[in-house]
Formats: sequence, structure tokens, C-alpha cells
Amino acid sequence: MKELIEMKTVKKDAHHMFTYKDGKKTPIPDDGVTFCYLSKTGMLKATDFEDVAGSIDGKFVVTDEITNDHGKPCVNGRSYDIFGATEEGVYLTAARDTIYHSYDIDTPTKKVQVSPNNPTKQADCELLRQIYMMLV
Repeated sequence: MKELIEMKTVKKDAHHMFTYKDGKKTPIPDDGVTFCYLSKTGMLKATDFEDVAGSIDGKFVVTDEITNDHGKPCVNGRSYDIFGATEEGVYLTAARDTIYHSYDIDTPTKKVQVSPNNPTKQADCELLRQIYMMLV
């Protein structure tokens, strides 16, 4: 599930992952959703808090297909740095010079494989590309 939300929020002063009742510390259960947003530099970020995601530009994606790993989107246990995306793939470097394509390109003379032979990473990057394109 991926849903685009356009809502400007104000970032809270603090977030708490525990509740205290009768002097006992109890963790708040995870609701299973992650909020993805673009930073001011255009990097894809992930958070567990809606107010953080909506405080940058008021546009974020709610999804249950990825998780948050210290602010980075994490798919299948791998965290990714996504610096940009196009219709063909994603940029995994800040220089945005090499695009990570998720498919092979056929030219008139030969077939060129532009991505490493790793179907799991290809699927992960395709999911993150879709989320990034929703935010652009």
C-alpha cells in the first residue's frame, strides 16, 4: 500500500517510544507504516512520525512496504540512499551521474544489461523509484 498525502504539519519538540504507567516503562507498539518524504536536498527519507514527514514541504507517502533505518528507507533489510529518480531508475550516489536501471536496454545492434544481476536489489530500487516519483 502506497498513498500520497499532501498535508503541512508542524514538527513536534520530541517523540517518545515508550509510555509510563504505574512506574512501568512500556514500549508503544509499531503501527507498521512508514512515512517517506524528500529532504530539502532531494534525498528520499523515511520516518515513523507523520509530523516529521509533513513538516518539510507538506507532501509525503504513507506505506507499509518499507521500514525506517535511521532516516533511510529500508527494503528487505537493506537501507538505501536514494538521491533522485527518473522513469528509468534511481540515483544511488549524490553526484547523480550514474543511474541504477531496473531493466535491460535493447539497442538496434545488441542487448545491453545496465544493472547488476541482482533481482532483489532491482525490485527494491523499483519500489523506491515509484515512491520517489510520487513525491516529485
